[in-house]
Amino acid sequence: MNLVSLAMNFITPTIVSRIASALGVDSKIAQMAISAALPSILAGIVGKASKPEGLGQLSSMLGQQDPGLLSNLAGMIGGSDQSKLVGAGSGMLGSLLGNSALGGLAGAIGKFSGMGESPTKSLLGMIAPVAMGTLAQQQKSNGLDAAGLARMLMGQKQHIADAVPPAFSDLLKSTGLMEGFPKPSVSNVVADAARSAQDTARGYAGAATSAASSATGAARAATQDFGASVKHATAPTASGLPGWLTWGALLAALLGAFYMFGPGSGKRIAAPPTRVVHNNVDLVPQVGNIYNGMRDTLGGIRDQATAQAALPRLQDTARQLDGLNTLAGSMQPAVRADLAKLMQSYAGPTQGLIDTAMKTAGVPGVLRPVLEQILNRILALAKG
Repeated sequence: MNLVSLAMNFITPTIVSRIASALGVDSKIAQMAISAALPSILAGIVGKASKPEGLGQLSSMLGQQDPGLLSNLAGMIGGSDQSKLVGAGSGMLGSLLGNSALGGLAGAIGKFSGMGESPTKSLLGMIAPVAMGTLAQQQKSNGLDAAGLARMLMGQKQHIADAVPPAFSDLLKSTGLMEGFPKPSVSNVVADAARSAQDTARGYAGAATSAASSATGAARAATQDFGASVKHATAPTASGLPGWLTWGALLAALLGAFYMFGPGSGKRIAAPPTRVVHNNVDLVPQVGNIYNGMRDTLGGIRDQATAQAALPRLQDTARQLDGLNTLAGSMQPAVRADLAKLMQSYAGPTQGLIDTAMKTAGVPGVLRPVLEQILNRILALAKG
């Protein structure tokens, strides 16, 4: 079970659009803010549950959750009950995190997404009930007492750490919400890849991984051409090393190279453009819808059967990215550069989604080719 994915299932593209409209911001900005807010809130909940007095308070709050809230969320946002939703969510967060941490989180998300202070606080009030409602559902369906709830939450630390957007991690440190959490499952590999790349000639992207020495050479070769097919660059599996781990390390090395040699090399990727206009059409919503559709599809995968059912939708995602790649060839250089920046912002989150999906038993044999194709297309578009 992955609480982040379960909660994200309730934040559909329609919900994102309604949140953006209610806050007066672009949907892409709202999506960025949500991707940072939800795992951060869950991190705060885990922190609360780690202390006996906090666990008791959390259990009491979960028992008071409206069981119909999640199904009525779309009607509340932008409607007459919106202020009630935001007020209840803000009150819960104040109790869970404390006013200082809550203010720090709002400031970090505002900086990350480019959203103003007031909209960010309202957004947190809207998202908190989603996190709490999801957790209340799981507690009830699994018949968990306080001790069982605590065990479940402690087991979610890696999922939460993996869900935090890479570019948001540094901003989140000041809040203290991620203290005691493990590193993201690919972050150490990305860091190693970046350090290795920095040690090589500036025009190359050699990227070492700590996964296995046999993966290192293949990763260096793969990062020299970001547009090269990931499938053809897959590193050999070291003895005793799961094939998916090696593949994930290689993809992480590619992403690490973007940090070092992509636009703005040596720095974190900046916030993506809010508009990318080609032939009088803004591509930002289109790209956002492609990503959201893929995220929702991958979030619904639980086993081999659901992976098989998801295959046609993911194949359609790959086709949409192929069409976008073709369209990019006719763009003016400045527009193509903006599209590359936009796609760079999706590379890390896409890697995280794929990483989670591929850890599910039976999924790699069904979805590996199409997921490789999707990530390869995103990397090619991000290259510009």
